[in-house]
Amino acid sequence: MLGYNSHNGFYDVKEVCSGLKKLVENGYGITLPDLEEWYLQRIDIAICFDLCDNQKVIRYIDNLRKCDYPRREGKAKDYRFGLEYPGQVSTLKIYNKLLEFRVHDISKLRKTDFNLEEYCNFVKGLVRFEVEIKKRKLSDLYRKIYCKEVRNLKVLDFNYNDLKEVWKCEFMKLLKMYDSELKIVSEEESVKERLITLYGQVRGDRLFDFFMRLKVQGRDVVKKDVSKSKYYRNVSFLSSAGVDFSQKYDIDLSNEIIDFNPFEWKEVI
Repeated sequence: MLGYNSHNGFYDVKEVCSGLKKLVENGYGITLPDLEEWYLQRIDIAICFDLCDNQKVIRYIDNLRKCDYPRREGKAKDYRFGLEYPGQVSTLKIYNKLLEFRVHDISKLRKTDFNLEEYCNFVKGLVRFEVEIKKRKLSDLYRKIYCKEVRNLKVLDFNYNDLKEVWKCEFMKLLKMYDSELKIVSEEESVKERLITLYGQVRGDRLFDFFMRLKVQGRDVVKKDVSKSKYYRNVSFLSSAGVDFSQKYDIDLSNEIIDFNPFEWKEVI
């Protein structure tokens, strides 16, 4: 209704359906049944979070792409804006709002008085978490809330908080399986960037390979496999860069690692 779907959204299912009902009635000159006769077949809930910088959004999504896909009914779909996780009861999407807006919506608004520059600046750091809740999941939710099963699920029997809880649970199941792996991916990328920045592309890449061998094989194995001088030279380079290759990463690059938790961050409203 506003020309965009990043914020200023709706939290009342009744209000959404009432608005749609009026639009159709006015557009076609007809009268539709009251909302008591409307049924919910599917509903999408999307929440945006502001990472403040589009490069951070790109990096966050790229890190998700490198994680092993958790076991769901469908296969993960990789597209240029983000990732889609299809399923029988829900479909999840995590994507870059600015990139998606430029492709899908910007052309519709060019001939209007909509302030595109201001809006693009507003959404430049937004990452969007969207869940499509299908009828099978809605039936499960209805059964839990009302302790009965019905064939048609009435719109007025649902409220936003119940549906928001589905959003939370579905994304928690997904991201919980990614949690430890995503942290490793982020930290590995930070280490690689740090080494290349300090020592250049060629030496940085070699030191990162050495670093990864230490993490995977352990110091004792690597020590036996390379010359003593090379081993201690590389260790010295890593230490000078602030990289700890013990049991955990210890590198002071907190501003480069994207520490983002959608269940704790404030929604963009």
